[in-house]
Amino acid sequence: MLKVKPFLFILFLTVFATLLSTGCSNDSSSSGGGVYNPDGEEEKVTPIDLAGNPFSLLGVYDVILYGINGEPVNAPAMKSELRVGLNLNKAAGGMEAPEVLMSLDFEGTQILFDKYVIDLSGLESAGGDLNKFIADTFDNLGAELIEGSEYGLYFTLDPAKNPQYKPILDNSIVQDGQYLKLELRKTNDIEVDGGLEAATPTDPEEPVTVPVESVTIKGQPASVVHGGAPFKLTAEVLPNNADNKAVTWKSSHPAYMSVDNQGYVTIKGYTTETITITATSVSDKTKTASLRFNIEKAAVTAISVIPANMTLTLKKDGSTVSANITTAIEPAIATDYTNVKYEVTSGSQYIRVDTKGVVTAVAQGNAVVTITVGNFTKQVNVTVNPAPTVEIPVTNITITTPANTVYKKGTNVAVNFTLAPANTTDTMVSYTISNKSGNLSTSNGSGTLEITNVQGGETITLTTAKGHKAVYTINAVDIISESNLSFKTAQVKVEQNKTVSNELNNKNMILNSSSSITYESLNTNLASVNSSTGVVTGLKNGITKIRVTVIPKYDSSERITAEYEVDVLGLVDFSSNDSFIASAQGTYEITFFGTSPGNATGGSGILCGVVRNQTNVPVTTDCEEYKSLFSSSSCEGNGFVKNIIVSQNNFAGIGTITINNTGSAVIHTKILMTASDMVKNSPNDQYQYSVYRTTSGGDSSNSNGTVQGIIGRHLTADGRWDTSTFDVRQYKNNNSKEIVLYSELKGKQISAGGCNNMTINPRTYVIAKKISSKVDKMDYTDISVTPFNKVTGVTPTNLGSDAPTY
Repeated sequence: MLKVKPFLFILFLTVFATLLSTGCSNDSSSSGGGVYNPDGEEEKVTPIDLAGNPFSLLGVYDVILYGINGEPVNAPAMKSELRVGLNLNKAAGGMEAPEVLMSLDFEGTQILFDKYVIDLSGLESAGGDLNKFIADTFDNLGAELIEGSEYGLYFTLDPAKNPQYKPILDNSIVQDGQYLKLELRKTNDIEVDGGLEAATPTDPEEPVTVPVESVTIKGQPASVVHGGAPFKLTAEVLPNNADNKAVTWKSSHPAYMSVDNQGYVTIKGYTTETITITATSVSDKTKTASLRFNIEKAAVTAISVIPANMTLTLKKDGSTVSANITTAIEPAIATDYTNVKYEVTSGSQYIRVDTKGVVTAVAQGNAVVTITVGNFTKQVNVTVNPAPTVEIPVTNITITTPANTVYKKGTNVAVNFTLAPANTTDTMVSYTISNKSGNLSTSNGSGTLEITNVQGGETITLTTAKGHKAVYTINAVDIISESNLSFKTAQVKVEQNKTVSNELNNKNMILNSSSSITYESLNTNLASVNSSTGVVTGLKNGITKIRVTVIPKYDSSERITAEYEVDVLGLVDFSSNDSFIASAQGTYEITFFGTSPGNATGGSGILCGVVRNQTNVPVTTDCEEYKSLFSSSSCEGNGFVKNIIVSQNNFAGIGTITINNTGSAVIHTKILMTASDMVKNSPNDQYQYSVYRTTSGGDSSNSNGTVQGIIGRHLTADGRWDTSTFDVRQYKNNNSKEIVLYSELKGKQISAGGCNNMTINPRTYVIAKKISSKVDKMDYTDISVTPFNKVTGVTPTNLGSDAPTY
């Protein structure tokens, strides 16, 4: 551990204490120092300010999105968080160097990173500017502020740059050469010198209302054969409306049979052991399913022999003359454990053959060698010629198989060669390959060497009796198929005018095995894609697909394709009703919901004058929100209420905008409140369900097409669908995915404070952010609280049948 010089330590503590007493203060008067929890009570979270208060980075962060080697594009399958702390430990002999402590809980995998020691010797050279020094430290660790966000942070965990991040590699979250990039949102502070546990407890997770009951694996093939094609298993998770249906896959012997995170199984080798493939529920690890596999030996389907006819010429000096018969078995993988039998079935007085197929000449004459593999047989005719009276030596040897040929791994390859002159009497050529060697006979100056089950990199050397040589190296690559060409995720989302990427599974293998990789968009109006890099740019609201086409190196005529879905989150365009309809369709997450009770009119009673003159109560405690909602330049005069239903880390409900067959936009909203929430938080009749459309049912020409003053229906506390008006507007007057919905119920009767039968027009305010251009079904499987059952009834409200048609 690095020891700190006394004067450095004094400087550190002096500046550090100043920071703690100012920038790190949690005093309620601090600007931007609070966020609001679902109960409306303020909870202190220090905004991140790396430049002015670098210690504000210490805290607990929820993982919102993550990405491998790129921008965050995937939502974690379960709650994940990163903790960043700073430790100042006292020890005998003085104060040790401060340590940055970090832990990551990523989809159930918990990792405590190596401590990162801050070298305070750099503080002296930095002129004592502790702010910059600590900010640079966190920057080097991979921290990056999200522009315009007080609590948002990107954190890049790259083992190649920071060895303390190696545990994410060891835990198989990333592969060698990759890095993990997180999009984070700060939820709690961690005190300095408090380790990683000194944080305000995080909000408890929502209870899982629909737990996983069972996992079953589907798709088991009838047999699994060594050398067989990959296959896909699927996990059936029940019930169908379980909150989290994600599973993890595992093989008991991945060296022989591997399984990826999509359930694709690859047979890598032969073994007599039983292999178990297991699918485990992410949300409940006690719910698993397993399949047991025994790998069968690959059956021989055919054999071939080289050469089909062999000529041996005796030597004048009587030395031995031998040549090899090469037997190739299909499939090539079967050669690992199949016996080949060689036998002289005719002319045994002229030749002999050994168990490896080496034929040796004995005397002039004709013979037959029979090769047997299982039920398959082949024959080689052997001619033994007398020794020549005049010898014609070989002057050159040439390999005629093209040097740039690429083969599939696991296949058999024939390498052809020629001798010059063709009428040479030296018809024997020796060969070496790996640890094997032998002799080849030629006919009319031509010969062939067959190599079985090539894997790439095999180097063949052919040598004549006079020492002439030729060398050939096998270039073999993995086989690309529809089963192993796929993307990391089946769907990605991208905002209009922004970009996103989706990495290929088996990327390195695909790159090495292909001569061409080309990307294309199946709807260029919605999204474009760089044909070489695969980077997608969102253009317009909607769903399309990106297709990759791969041409393998070993077959230029073959085309292998894979696709994934792109959900383009188009910016909502309010320039005209047609523009709105084209750009607004989709599903929205309601991030804010509040009400204003409205002024009362009419009524009877001595206090009616007082009650009727009550001012509207604003729906938010956020000043900027208030100014936006009410088009106000200030936040003075009206006070605050606490009927905000959600905090920044949850959502209040969902909404959908659908384009129907008349060309109008139908807008549904659903607020996630129980009946008891309604009574407690909505004394003036907040509503949970509403249905609106941009035109009336009889207005087929859409002459009243507008998104302002829409007539709609609200489901009220007494179970009636009452008439209301509705406006859709831009949020904070910018062209974005976020919209504001204003709705006003007309003529609600109330009695309060001794004044009877007054009429109010309560208004709701909803801020909604588009999360998909696809319209989700409005049912109950997407919520984690008791459904709203018409407030007092027991039958769930069904928007498809209970909502009025008009």
